Formats: sequence, C-alpha cells, structure tokens
Amino acid sequence: MVGVLPLAAIICAKAMDEWFYTFAEKRSSDYKIAGILALIVLINFSVKKYAISAERDLNLRGDQQCQLEVAKFMKAEHPDYKKMPVYFTAPYISEVLNLDLFDDAVRPDLKNDFQNNSMRKPCYLIWDDWYAPVESNVKLEAIQAKPEFKKIREFSHWDIAGGKNRVTIVYKLE
Repeated sequence: MVGVLPLAAIICAKAMDEWFYTFAEKRSSDYKIAGILALIVLINFSVKKYAISAERDLNLRGDQQCQLEVAKFMKAEHPDYKKMPVYFTAPYISEVLNLDLFDDAVRPDLKNDFQNNSMRKPCYLIWDDWYAPVESNVKLEAIQAKPEFKKIREFSHWDIAGGKNRVTIVYKLE
C-alpha cells in the first residue's frame, strides 16, 4: 500500500484536475464547483447506508461495550485478576482492565498456550467472538470441550455497525 497509494493519488489527482478544468472554462464554474462539493457533503451525511452516523461511528462498538462490562465485573467481583495471568486477544480488553498488552507475564500468548495445552494455572480467559477465533484460532467449541474451563459469566451486546449480537465470555482455569 505504501508504494502504490501515492501513485494512485497522482492518477486520481490528474483525473480530477481535468474534470475541474472543464468547469473552469465557463463563467459559472465557481457555482458548479460549490454545488459539487455541497453534493459530496450531502451524500456523506444523507444516504442511509453510507452516511456518517454518530450512533454507529462515534460510540463504542458492541464488542467494546461487552468488554467494558467485563472490566466492571472483573474489578468488582474478581479483583484477583491482577495477580494471575489473563488470556485474551481483543486489544480493548487491555485498555479497560488496565493490563499491559505486551507483557507476557500479565497477558500470555493465548494462541500458543491454548494449542499446546500449556496455559498457566490459575488464570482467566476472556474469549470474544471475533479476535479469539480469528486472530488466536481459539474457537468457542474448543473451550467448551475442555471441562477444566469454568464459565464465570457471559456478556452480550447488540452491535449496530455489524448488525449482530456480540459476545464476550469470561472463563477461569484452576
């Protein structure tokens, strides 16, 4: 992308330059350019599917709202989470739980430890429905197939951007 994007921008600029040049030849070109810019702005804020939506674009997504609820729950009900490893993949969890995302002692590698059955005990596992199965290749069925994982609580929240219910589940392994 770094090598191609500047060239694509030059090609687009050349096409836009020729397009604007045809409007500049006429006397009412300022009004036409202003009209085109107004149309572009209008499309960005009015066409339902592609418009900017404050509710969708400026608020937390459904998975982040779940993870915020997880953090409130963990801080209130399980304050010992700071004293043991917490396995997770979603980066927002480190923000809301105030955990160092890059410290292997605090947040070990879920993908390798789960696949190799070498998870540190006792520990917490915070499974989310996107990052865990996609980034760490840890499916919910694989966790449910292991009886040593005790499900503590499940959080779900509707995601307006994705149009589906997002799920985050907290497990404890002792």
